[in-house]
Amino acid sequence: MLAWDSFRCSVLHSIKQELNHAKIDPVIVSGGCTKYIQAPDASWKRPFKAKVTEKYDRWMAVCQHTYTAAGNTRAPPRQEDCQAVQQQLQPTPENDPFQDIRLLDVEDTAPMTTLLEDIDTETEVD
Repeated sequence: MLAWDSFRCSVLHSIKQELNHAKIDPVIVSGGCTKYIQAPDASWKRPFKAKVTEKYDRWMAVCQHTYTAAGNTRAPPRQEDCQAVQQQLQPTPENDPFQDIRLLDVEDTAPMTTLLEDIDTETEVD
């Protein structure tokens, strides 16, 4: 799923076709409602961004750097960046509140009937 605001290019037929081809469901947020999804989005990303920033700051302070011809510090190698991002995306108790829930815990508290069984008992067949 991809949530977008109602900007004109987001609803173009060609864009919708590309999303459909990639099997991505677009969700268009009505004008004036974007502010309601921006706050949760920013708060969900905050821990991830903080950890990546911490690693970058550590890299800037500790690692040996190479410089461009103009004297600017070169960015870290892409492989190093990718490894840092990959490490932060690994679920841990701090960033995944459901990590400590086992399937067995869910099965023990789940109702004995399934949704399909409930539907079957409510439908009448002529």
